[in-house]
Amino acid sequence: TNRPPQKKRTKRESGSPLIGRAEHVDDVQHSGTWHVQLSGNKTWYLRPNPDSDDWEDGAVPVLKDYLGKKKANQRHVQVCKTKGGQVRLCCHVEEGDLFVLNTKAWYHRTELPVDNHQSSISIARDFNLPAPQLLCPRNVSKGEVILEEEDIPDQFPTAETSKGLHNCVLAEVAEEENDEESDEAEPTVIVLLALRDIEEGEQLFLERREAEEEEEDDEEEEEENAPESIDPRVIAKKNWRKGETILSGDSIPEDLPLSYQPNCQLVENDGEVSMQAIRDISEGDVLTVPPEEGDDLEDYEEVEVELGKGQITRGVS
Repeated sequence: TNRPPQKKRTKRESGSPLIGRAEHVDDVQHSGTWHVQLSGNKTWYLRPNPDSDDWEDGAVPVLKDYLGKKKANQRHVQVCKTKGGQVRLCCHVEEGDLFVLNTKAWYHRTELPVDNHQSSISIARDFNLPAPQLLCPRNVSKGEVILEEEDIPDQFPTAETSKGLHNCVLAEVAEEENDEESDEAEPTVIVLLALRDIEEGEQLFLERREAEEEEEDDEEEEEENAPESIDPRVIAKKNWRKGETILSGDSIPEDLPLSYQPNCQLVENDGEVSMQAIRDISEGDVLTVPPEEGDDLEDYEEVEVELGKGQITRGVS
């Protein structure tokens, strides 16, 4: 299909910060990542991922509520507005700082300064938090139900089979018998059963089988950051008419595709930035904006986007 060329910023003018990957979240299974800044400094720009299951009871922070509320002991952490008008949590780390982040729960991107003549070097490692302890609520005998289905937590401590610490098991049992006869299948529920006599206050463990351990190892090997791709928010999800507002506020990505033949423009009204269509746009088109005035287009790389996967294809001439 014939599409206008998209431009992706790859360099910055002298003195401007070096910008890393576009804002993204990671599709990983671990609890988070810790980063130690060995030299130089780095700035992280974050916003909550409302679709993450890691926010308990939907308690997703609203960053706008914290604008201008900087505490004295928060010298390197504050909620601010970016040049594009998006509200972000800005975390500035310096040499010796430890930065911990759940990259599933937070959209993130980074910037490195280029005017202090010092290299920015950091190391990072993934980590997994242990499952919380679960203690037996009372004395139970072997085969007795410890917890009913509604009381069984999603995360349950496990122990390797070889250590012999497991003392309970999940089982599917029939619900209490109903006097009325029915041809329908007998309803069942999941319960936690004791494998031996357990005293009140003793820690509960499910058995972790070898196959499960091997599967966990395989998952750890496969866990990687998402491959470089175009932000899915800049692919039109439906047909848009000229003049319609497509995105607004924090939903506008910071790193927008640029084009000599753009189909959108950024408009600011009462302090709120919105992206509006300047011509009719078809579903699946990449949303593009014109370069800013004064931009040196030699500092941009022309790319194409494989819309089926959202992957960036390089080396387009």
